[in-house]
Amino acid sequence: MKSSSGNLRKTHLAHALLFISTLVISPVMSIASVSAEEFNQTATEWKTDAGNSIFSASTLNQIWNFIFDQSYLKSQAPDGSKPEQSRIRTLWWNVQKGETNRILAKVYGTKPPLDVNLQKLIANEATRPEILALGEYTDNSLSPETLQLIHQVYSFVEITHYNSEATMISILFATRLKVVHTTQLPLDYVPITESNVFSTNPNVDPNESSADSAYRARWNQILGPEETLFSRRQFQAYLLELPNGSQITVVPVHLMEPWVAIKRLFGKLKTAYQIFIDNDNPLIEQVKRLILYATVEQRKNQTPLLMLGDFNLPKGSLRSAYVNSIGYDLIEHFFTDLFQDDLTATFPTPSSQLFHEQESDSPWVTQPTTDDHQMPPLKLDHAFLLGGLFHSYARQTYSPRLMGSDHFPIWVQFQLR
Repeated sequence: MKSSSGNLRKTHLAHALLFISTLVISPVMSIASVSAEEFNQTATEWKTDAGNSIFSASTLNQIWNFIFDQSYLKSQAPDGSKPEQSRIRTLWWNVQKGETNRILAKVYGTKPPLDVNLQKLIANEATRPEILALGEYTDNSLSPETLQLIHQVYSFVEITHYNSEATMISILFATRLKVVHTTQLPLDYVPITESNVFSTNPNVDPNESSADSAYRARWNQILGPEETLFSRRQFQAYLLELPNGSQITVVPVHLMEPWVAIKRLFGKLKTAYQIFIDNDNPLIEQVKRLILYATVEQRKNQTPLLMLGDFNLPKGSLRSAYVNSIGYDLIEHFFTDLFQDDLTATFPTPSSQLFHEQESDSPWVTQPTTDDHQMPPLKLDHAFLLGGLFHSYARQTYSPRLMGSDHFPIWVQFQLR
């Protein structure tokens, strides 16, 4: 036990107060153009940092061709103490249905930056992730050229809808590794009971208990019809065989997002309370199921389990105060956070302001007017490990500030035994 429940609740009360204070003083984000001097400085830093980069010195020439988010050019990379070819790279990126990608291309009159970056990452063997997972994926998120390249490079490509009704949004999972087995379970948001804990019904059971039905009806009314449609998600687990014959289970994750609806109905104070103190919300129930399903899968496969994605659970630094959501701390109680003390925000990206300034309901995004104080940028995308695989010196995580979405991608790079 890392902390008692009483201490957790006191800690989260303090976090909520700190978080609320930032709503009043959050800085306004702006999009600054990249000068040639800034770009050259970044390139020089990459070259100077070559020994510590997730990419070897021989691949640094690729960096000049990537499109970095304009306010986050500098990318910190982990220590690389082993030969590059013995590592397995995994990339998660919430691509936001391609919306920021299309707007950036239209505003700047350039090629869509998400497509440019993915094509350059995938096409070159020196930068190519062996495992690729894209959240909030739709049929028009990527260009036909990018999709064609993904299918050419990866031997396994699977698109899994968020649920049986919300078939327009999915997670795209691609890998060059051998897929031994896949598991899929509905990831519902009603409290776990003996009767519903391992339900395989992809639809809402019309004969579910009265307690489940009442809980679902209460939160469906709060969430509204659109968010309700996407709130049930899928648990996906892929058992993969590594080049040395060992195996790993990979679980790409995108959990539901109730905070917009809570803020709209109850205000910022209630939203902060739900995020940092209360455990009576559907996202926490979904988190509990995720922890249970992932733990069962890891024990069944007897392999390390890597779980990464957009959890919609903040972990971050607010005015130098370390602040975690109660849902994040619940996962971290059972799993190892591979980013550990890295508080680099993954959402929102500065360039996505072009899209999000149209969405005044978002509780995450700092709006262009100083009167509308919203939540500051936070780390919502995480990577967790259950079971052993990583040598402590070879545990590698990295958040490149690539442009193309309202989220930054995250990397996990692990060392083969």
